[in-house]
Amino acid sequence: MRRIKVEELKEWIDKRKNIQILDTREKDEFELAAIENSTNIPKAELQNRFEELSFDTDTIVVCRFGTKSAASARFLISKGFDDEKLYLLDGGIYEWAVEIDKNMPSHLL
Repeated sequence: MRRIKVEELKEWIDKRKNIQILDTREKDEFELAAIENSTNIPKAELQNRFEELSFDTDTIVVCRFGTKSAASARFLISKGFDDEKLYLLDGGIYEWAVEIDKNMPSHLL
């Protein structure tokens, strides 16, 4: 798995790169602030819902601060996802809110 900075993810989104963004936070956290077009599958539900994701698409795994997403990515690798197509978002949704989408309520994250 790799790491990706929020600025690079923003470039990918702007260029409409074929990606999927997996947000592993709880539903209430996701509803408060999320990256557009991301899919919310809380970490606790991932083992039952991972097949909702494409195995062939670059996948950015998002959590609150970017530290717990690695466990979710490791789980996806164990289920057959290509570790070269998995990216952990450095700084998580918090970094996204502070650096990219300043309209997000970063003080509540």
